[in-house]
Amino acid sequence: MIAAFSLLVAALPAWADPVALRAPGPYAGVVAVAGWPDPSVGLWRDRLGVALTVHEGAAVALDAAYRWTPHRREIPGRGRVALDLAVAGGPVVPVVVAGGGLTLGPQVVLRRHRPGGTWSGSLAAPAAWVFTSAGGQARLPVLAGNGFTLERGRLGVGVHAEAGPVWSPGAPVALSGRLGLVVARSSRDGERDQPR
Repeated sequence: MIAAFSLLVAALPAWADPVALRAPGPYAGVVAVAGWPDPSVGLWRDRLGVALTVHEGAAVALDAAYRWTPHRREIPGRGRVALDLAVAGGPVVPVVVAGGGLTLGPQVVLRRHRPGGTWSGSLAAPAAWVFTSAGGQARLPVLAGNGFTLERGRLGVGVHAEAGPVWSPGAPVALSGRLGLVVARSSRDGERDQPR
């Protein structure tokens, strides 16, 4: 029985992905994604972001991010469009077994903000390297995402979904997906999509 439990613990994923850093939401404010398998809470302040993420109760990650907005355009009477490029990374700590590791990955987010709502499409590759008492694990997913929030004042509520292939050394390519409820709160009135 103890051997079976040890095998189960060793098989648990020991990484976490900062999905809140690419979910639809304000340019400056808090975004929470309550979903499966990565509940995540993020805070953006202009170009800098931070997120705390838990993966299936097996790992916790604290990621920091920096983003650039190389393209932003106002569409008269139809809102704004912005393209963000970002890199996020930080420590990840397995909860069930001893160990530690790092996450690091680029992400591209295209956002369209209109009065009453924000849509975002994203592409991310949040790689993770984790070393535990059961051995090392590496993982490289490539995730395409889509989400939206309906907004009133500073508050937004919506959904975010992602899916894509995952490569891990010594394992066949797998598919990964996530789905979550998004709750966002802007820290500025009327500036949900205003890079400074």
